[in-house]
Amino acid sequence: MNTNTNETETLQAVMVEAVRGAQASLAEAVEFAMAQVPDVCAQIVRFYTAQSAIFLIVCSVVLFFCPRLFRRCYAEAVQGETAEREMSAVFGCGGVGAAGIVAGVCWVINLQRLLKCALAPKLFLIEYCADFFK
Repeated sequence: MNTNTNETETLQAVMVEAVRGAQASLAEAVEFAMAQVPDVCAQIVRFYTAQSAIFLIVCSVVLFFCPRLFRRCYAEAVQGETAEREMSAVFGCGGVGAAGIVAGVCWVINLQRLLKCALAPKLFLIEYCADFFK
Protein backbone atom coordinates (compact mmCIF):
# COMPACT_ATOMS: atom_id res chain seq x y z
CA MET A 1 0.00 0.00 0.00
CA ASN A 2 2.94 2.30 0.73
CA THR A 3 4.26 1.71 -2.79
CA ASN A 4 0.87 2.57 -4.24
CA THR A 5 0.82 5.87 -2.30
CA ASN A 6 4.32 6.78 -3.51
CA GLU A 7 3.34 6.10 -7.12
CA THR A 8 0.23 8.23 -6.73
CA GLU A 9 2.24 11.09 -5.23
CA THR A 10 4.83 10.82 -8.01
CA LEU A 11 2.09 10.80 -10.64
CA GLN A 12 0.44 13.82 -9.05
CA ALA A 13 3.75 15.68 -8.91
CA VAL A 14 4.38 14.94 -12.60
CA MET A 15 0.86 16.10 -13.49
CA VAL A 16 1.26 19.29 -11.45
CA GLU A 17 4.55 20.06 -13.24
CA ALA A 18 2.93 19.38 -16.63
CA VAL A 19 0.03 21.71 -15.85
CA ARG A 20 2.39 24.43 -14.59
CA GLY A 21 4.49 24.10 -17.76
CA ALA A 22 1.38 24.35 -19.91
CA GLN A 23 0.22 27.42 -17.99
CA ALA A 24 3.60 29.09 -18.40
CA SER A 25 3.63 28.32 -22.13
CA LEU A 26 0.11 29.64 -22.52
CA ALA A 27 0.99 32.83 -20.66
CA GLU A 28 4.03 33.34 -22.92
CA ALA A 29 1.91 32.75 -26.01
CA VAL A 30 -0.67 35.29 -24.85
CA GLU A 31 2.04 37.85 -24.13
CA PHE A 32 3.57 37.30 -27.56
CA ALA A 33 0.18 37.64 -29.28
CA MET A 34 -0.64 40.81 -27.36
CA ALA A 35 2.72 42.30 -28.32
CA GLN A 36 1.98 41.61 -31.99
CA VAL A 37 -1.49 43.21 -32.08
CA PRO A 38 -0.39 46.80 -32.90
CA ASP A 39 1.87 45.61 -35.73
CA VAL A 40 -0.85 43.36 -37.16
CA CYS A 41 -3.39 46.20 -37.05
CA ALA A 42 -0.98 48.53 -38.86
CA GLN A 43 -0.32 45.87 -41.50
CA ILE A 44 -4.05 45.31 -42.07
CA VAL A 45 -4.63 49.04 -42.57
CA ARG A 46 -1.63 49.34 -44.93
CA PHE A 47 -2.75 46.30 -46.94
CA TYR A 48 -6.30 47.57 -47.47
CA THR A 49 -5.02 51.07 -48.23
CA ALA A 50 -2.72 49.71 -50.94
CA GLN A 51 -5.40 47.37 -52.28
CA SER A 52 -7.93 50.19 -52.51
CA ALA A 53 -5.39 52.46 -54.22
CA ILE A 54 -4.58 49.81 -56.84
CA PHE A 55 -8.26 49.12 -57.53
CA LEU A 56 -8.90 52.85 -57.71
CA ILE A 57 -6.18 53.24 -60.35
CA VAL A 58 -7.47 50.28 -62.39
CA CYS A 59 -11.05 51.59 -62.25
CA SER A 60 -9.85 55.07 -63.24
CA VAL A 61 -8.11 53.64 -66.31
CA VAL A 62 -11.25 51.71 -67.28
CA LEU A 63 -13.40 54.80 -66.76
CA PHE A 64 -10.95 56.84 -68.85
CA PHE A 65 -11.20 54.50 -71.83
CA CYS A 66 -14.92 53.65 -71.64
CA PRO A 67 -16.19 56.83 -73.36
CA ARG A 68 -13.65 56.43 -76.19
CA LEU A 69 -14.61 52.80 -76.72
CA PHE A 70 -18.30 53.66 -76.51
CA ARG A 71 -17.91 56.36 -79.19
CA ARG A 72 -16.06 53.91 -81.42
CA CYS A 73 -18.74 51.24 -80.96
CA TYR A 74 -21.49 53.77 -81.58
CA ALA A 75 -19.85 55.05 -84.76
CA GLU A 76 -19.45 51.49 -85.97
CA ALA A 77 -23.09 50.73 -85.19
CA VAL A 78 -24.24 53.80 -87.14
CA GLN A 79 -21.99 53.02 -90.12
CA GLY A 80 -22.67 49.28 -90.02
CA GLU A 81 -22.54 47.81 -93.51
CA THR A 82 -24.30 44.60 -92.53
CA ALA A 83 -26.88 43.76 -89.94
CA GLU A 84 -24.46 41.40 -88.18
CA ARG A 85 -21.80 44.07 -87.89
CA GLU A 86 -24.39 46.55 -86.68
CA MET A 87 -25.69 44.15 -84.00
CA SER A 88 -22.19 43.28 -82.80
CA ALA A 89 -21.43 47.00 -82.47
CA VAL A 90 -24.67 47.54 -80.52
CA PHE A 91 -23.80 44.69 -78.15
CA GLY A 92 -20.27 46.09 -77.88
CA CYS A 93 -21.74 49.45 -76.83
CA GLY A 94 -23.82 47.69 -74.19
CA GLY A 95 -20.79 45.79 -72.90
CA VAL A 96 -18.69 48.94 -72.72
CA GLY A 97 -21.52 50.74 -70.93
CA ALA A 98 -21.90 47.89 -68.42
CA ALA A 99 -18.12 47.84 -67.83
CA GLY A 100 -18.22 51.59 -67.23
CA ILE A 101 -21.03 51.28 -64.69
CA VAL A 102 -19.27 48.47 -62.82
CA ALA A 103 -15.98 50.38 -62.86
CA GLY A 104 -17.74 53.51 -61.58
CA VAL A 105 -19.36 51.66 -58.68
CA CYS A 106 -16.06 49.93 -57.81
CA TRP A 107 -14.30 53.30 -58.01
CA VAL A 108 -16.68 54.85 -55.48
CA ILE A 109 -16.46 51.86 -53.11
CA ASN A 110 -12.67 51.78 -53.20
CA LEU A 111 -12.40 55.55 -52.79
CA GLN A 112 -14.57 55.29 -49.69
CA ARG A 113 -12.42 52.48 -48.24
CA LEU A 114 -9.19 54.32 -49.12
CA LEU A 115 -10.39 57.47 -47.36
CA LYS A 116 -11.53 55.47 -44.34
CA CYS A 117 -8.13 53.74 -44.07
CA ALA A 118 -6.26 57.02 -44.46
CA LEU A 119 -8.43 59.31 -42.34
CA ALA A 120 -10.03 56.99 -39.76
CA PRO A 121 -7.96 53.81 -39.39
CA LYS A 122 -9.48 52.96 -36.00
CA LEU A 123 -12.98 53.10 -37.45
CA PHE A 124 -11.83 50.91 -40.33
CA LEU A 125 -10.36 48.34 -37.91
CA ILE A 126 -13.54 48.29 -35.82
CA GLU A 127 -15.64 47.65 -38.93
CA TYR A 128 -13.12 45.08 -40.18
CA CYS A 129 -13.29 43.17 -36.87
CA ALA A 130 -17.08 43.35 -36.83
CA ASP A 131 -17.24 41.91 -40.36
CA PHE A 132 -14.59 39.32 -39.50
CA PHE A 133 -16.50 37.96 -36.50
CA LYS A 134 -19.94 37.90 -38.17
